[in-house]
Amino acid sequence: MNKTILVVDDEPVIRKILNDLLLSEGYRLEFACDGFEALQKLPAVEPDLILLDVMMPAMSGLEVTRRVKSNPEWQPIPIILVTALDGRKDVARGLDAGADDFIRKPFDQVELLARVRSMLRIKGQYDLLERRRQELETSLYLNEKFAGVIARHLEELEVLHNTGLQLITNLDSDSVLTLIAQTTQDLIPESCRSFMHLVSDEDESLLPVVFFPETNSKMIYPDLGVEPVIRQVLATRFPAQIPDVTAEPHGCRPAINEIRSLLTVPMVNQHRLLGTLSVASPDVDAFTVGRDHVL
Repeated sequence: MNKTILVVDDEPVIRKILNDLLLSEGYRLEFACDGFEALQKLPAVEPDLILLDVMMPAMSGLEVTRRVKSNPEWQPIPIILVTALDGRKDVARGLDAGADDFIRKPFDQVELLARVRSMLRIKGQYDLLERRRQELETSLYLNEKFAGVIARHLEELEVLHNTGLQLITNLDSDSVLTLIAQTTQDLIPESCRSFMHLVSDEDESLLPVVFFPETNSKMIYPDLGVEPVIRQVLATRFPAQIPDVTAEPHGCRPAINEIRSLLTVPMVNQHRLLGTLSVASPDVDAFTVGRDHVL
């Protein structure tokens, strides 16, 4: 993108010379005849460099420089003073006012172009740093915002966790087991049946319990006919998937029709073996590798 230079000079001849010289270098030019016009144009033009005559009527170049440099939005714009003054004090006053460089009239075109390129390089480096700063601020803002969202979600999860613990604490064991069975039944096909074998705390005997979610009821069976598989899972604490319990060499004799293929997992709470949770299907090989992840 072509750099924009604002030329401020009350002499038409100087403006013409600078126009021909700078246009040939590919710069975009804006002109002002005096200091007031220059200050009025600044917000719209947003130049990358100001070439400013010192000796102008109404408002001198030094005063324009002071006003530009006192405005935080305009302060980064470099200013080259173009002056016919030759004294060191005049140069010092220009630099004290905030000018970044100066060149004396009549100026050498090669020298002027070199100073223009130098100031534009400095302005380009400043603009790059400013963009990086803004990007960093945006990144930090987004990180802080994201961290805040995560913190709020963690707080919400903690509340849900504590609420869940309170609910489980307040529920009796029968209600908890029923809740587990209902949740399991929601995850499996309607044709399947879920049941548990609970380990007695006294003699480690098994209590078979079959759940019927459709009537919100359960039934205790004296023997479901799959105790060999259940004992195996309790002993190994490892899930068992039986494609056809009637074909197993364990001596299984299912007591209800829904039990043909079987998937059983151990229920452990803080290293304590509570029993097993099973899902049975009336179909052979109902629990494939893609489906046994449910439990």
